[in-house]
Amino acid sequence: AKITVNVEQVPANPVVTVSGDHLVSTADWGNQWYNHLGLVTGATDQICFPKNDDTYYVIVKSALGCLSPASNKVAFGITAIGPSYENDFSVYPNPFKGMLYIDYNVISQGAVRISICNLLGVEIGIMDEGVKTAGNYQAVFDGSGLATGIYTFKLYNGSIVQAKRVIKVK
Repeated sequence: AKITVNVEQVPANPVVTVSGDHLVSTADWGNQWYNHLGLVTGATDQICFPKNDDTYYVIVKSALGCLSPASNKVAFGITAIGPSYENDFSVYPNPFKGMLYIDYNVISQGAVRISICNLLGVEIGIMDEGVKTAGNYQAVFDGSGLATGIYTFKLYNGSIVQAKRVIKVK
C-alpha cells in the first residue's frame, strides 16, 4: 500500500501590538485570541477589541490545523478619557448616558457607514450610511435605550475601517 504524508510548516510566531483602542496581530488570518482566562470566544480576527482590562496574546492556526507558538503577551487597559481624535473620527462624550456625537471627516467622495456593535461584535444599529462628498460631518446617536456596558462604533469609509469604544453608564 502507498501512503502519502503531507508535512506542513508551523505558522510563524505572531507579534501583537497595541493600536489605540484595539490589539493587532501580525498574522493576516488564523488568529485565536487569549487572555489570562484562556480562549476569548469569537475573537478570531487580525484585530481584537478587548472587552476587559487583561493580558492578551494570540496563537495562529494554519489551514491544516498546525498551531504557532504563542505571541508576546500585551497588557491592555480600557480607559474612559474624553473624545478621541485619532484619524479624524471622534465619539463623545465617553462615558455617555444618552446622546452620543460622532464627528468624522471624509477626505474624498465615497461610501460611508457608521454602525454600533455590542460586546460580542454584533451590529445592533446603523447611525449613518450613504455616499458623502469630502468634508466634515456629525452623526448623533440616542443611546438612552441601551443597557450599560461597552459598545464599539465603526466607521467604514471606502476600504478604511476605524473603530472607537465607548462606555454607556446609567
